[in-house]
Amino acid sequence: RGWEQAWEQDTRPVREAIAVCASRNEDQLMLYREGLLSCPPSVFSLTQLRHLHLGANRLVSLPATVAVLSNLDSLSLGQNRLSSLPHAVCSLPLLTDLSAYRNELSSLPSGIGALTSLTRLQLHTNRLPLLPPTLGHLARLETLELHSNLLRSLPPSLANLGVGSGGRLSRLTLHDNPLDPALLAAPGAGAALALLRRAGEGLPPPLGDADVDPRSGGVSEGWAQAVLRSA
Repeated sequence: RGWEQAWEQDTRPVREAIAVCASRNEDQLMLYREGLLSCPPSVFSLTQLRHLHLGANRLVSLPATVAVLSNLDSLSLGQNRLSSLPHAVCSLPLLTDLSAYRNELSSLPSGIGALTSLTRLQLHTNRLPLLPPTLGHLARLETLELHSNLLRSLPPSLANLGVGSGGRLSRLTLHDNPLDPALLAAPGAGAALALLRRAGEGLPPPLGDADVDPRSGGVSEGWAQAVLRSA
């Protein structure tokens, strides 16, 4: 009974915040650092929500019911314990800002490319070993934070996000990943190099004649390593 009383006390601010949001028809709900182990089901009755903040809790999953919040503009899930995101997230047509940094993500839903309104995607400090090719469909993306993951390669479609390819990406972070320099030294890597040069946190050294392999059209491994260090 003592445990139940403590739980009642701990969750009272959450229940009150949800009740106030519902009664006032507010479009923002802040449940930051509330010790939540799961998202309260009553949140999904607030279909008017445009901004949902669930950061710095202890969430291990997000239910597929999130799809009913079709008016969401921003979804903040950073600093939780999520190992994956439900495919239902990909059916939020108005989402422009998705933050899922500092979790335990080991994969992304293959349909993430359906979030064509996204302008900011924060996925840094997770356990992602690879990225779905559909990430390159996010033509409106301006910020993509991927640093501190387990990425060894990048999907070629990522080059579609660069300004020179019709995309809008202006910030890309890739540091602290075990990226293979051969990725950029390979033939046809020009688009990826251009993307990194425009969107990286720092610019790589100038590309000279000695840095280009005339046979393959790729670049030297030394120059590629410099690019990776600066991105």
